[in-house]
Amino acid sequence: MAFLPQADLAWILTQLQGRGLTKRSCAECGQTNWNLSDELYVLPAIEIGANSTEINMNTGQPVYPINCANCGYTRFFNIIPLGYTHAIGSASGAQN
Repeated sequence: MAFLPQADLAWILTQLQGRGLTKRSCAECGQTNWNLSDELYVLPAIEIGANSTEINMNTGQPVYPINCANCGYTRFFNIIPLGYTHAIGSASGAQN
């Protein structure tokens, strides 16, 4: 497992909180208590061809998950629109 550096985690949380995304109610149970992750994930791309469908593990969307502390419903936020590029090959890290 690859855990996020604390500075990067704090930056992502600040971005989500600044947009009010960690205060919204759970879509399933209505609670507002969220468990925050210390990892990033990549949702792999699915390539659909004429005769086959393949999961491409070399490309996809980098996401940050939070899950409801009550029912486990999970929300994924794409970190690119937040401005975070460190995990996707940029040497510059999180950008403000």
